[in-house]
Amino acid sequence: MDIIRGKMRTLFWGLPVFAMVFLFAAGGLAQEAASKPSELAEANRLMDEGKYGKAVEILLATGSAYMNEPAFFIALGRGYLGASNYSMASTALTTAVGKKADSAEAHLRLACVRALLKNFKGAFESIDQAARLDQADARISYARGLIHLLAGEYDKATPDIEAVGKTEGAFPKSVAGQLQDLAKFAKDQAELAAKRQKNRDVLKAAVDKTNADYQEAKTQWETANSDKGKLAGDRDREKDQAQRDYQTSLTEISRNYNTRLPAESLKTSNPSLYNSQKALADQYKLNAERDALQKRDQTFAGIENKYKPQIDALDRKMKDLSDQGVKLQGQLAKDKQKFAAQETQDKQYQPSWPFDVQAALRTLPSPAAAAAASQPAAVRLTDNKPS
Repeated sequence: MDIIRGKMRTLFWGLPVFAMVFLFAAGGLAQEAASKPSELAEANRLMDEGKYGKAVEILLATGSAYMNEPAFFIALGRGYLGASNYSMASTALTTAVGKKADSAEAHLRLACVRALLKNFKGAFESIDQAARLDQADARISYARGLIHLLAGEYDKATPDIEAVGKTEGAFPKSVAGQLQDLAKFAKDQAELAAKRQKNRDVLKAAVDKTNADYQEAKTQWETANSDKGKLAGDRDREKDQAQRDYQTSLTEISRNYNTRLPAESLKTSNPSLYNSQKALADQYKLNAERDALQKRDQTFAGIENKYKPQIDALDRKMKDLSDQGVKLQGQLAKDKQKFAAQETQDKQYQPSWPFDVQAALRTLPSPAAAAAASQPAAVRLTDNKPS
């Protein structure tokens, strides 16, 4: 018999909600609708005692009689949630919300499931909807505070937790100290988170400043290089013009030389005179070309003297900026490494919780249990061990 029960329990946890309901219906395990109140009450009583597995078995055994009852799916979702079967809990509670959209209890439980599944956006949507539907239920503020804690939003958790502690009759007085500890924990963690954020801001500011300095050095280098290019261009254009003037002078000298040459007829009739006049023409050409070349070279030198100091100054500036850029790149790499290390350390930070927040969300008590001063375990939720 124990073996059969074990196999049945395995079957319970491995099938979808509706499949399990129909399975029991087919097996003749469904009860008459008249027994609904006692079955739901018994299941909720068992869950108030932390016996979630047993409660789920009872609910599934009579499930076909509850197909249109939101309360059944809320209870089933609570049972699965307490037993850490988040997927099945989500299915059941989503069904409950679909059947009764104005059920604050369904939205509250669904918020807990979504938080435990790390779907914090969905969790806050559900918890906010629960709060809109029931502003008097202190469990909603309590759960929202726990979800903020689980999401690492410590500063947002404090107001909710403090509000619960100030709500008269919301929870037993025996657990008031626990709420105070939780509020202190939230405040302390918020301060630590603020300090970590400040450290990251300082490191990020260092990264930004170094990067800005590097970009400024890079911009200045590019500007200097552009100015150098313009000066070199102006210099080369002036040299080109001097070269063209020199070529023009050579053309003019050649023309004048040709006019100075003696007639070829004189070469025969008076060779002596011819040679004398040709020597004079040759001397003219030699002197003129030398003077033209000297003038061009002097012009070139003047152009170089005009631009060289400016270009040399820009070369020195570019070298200094280049050296500065190399240093800044090295510093930027170090700054980024420090910032990344701090981010990684902060992400890996695990606080020392005053109690198991996940267990508190899994085993959030029923309204009746939360208000019963005779059951301090209602808020000391980690005392509830899923069966």
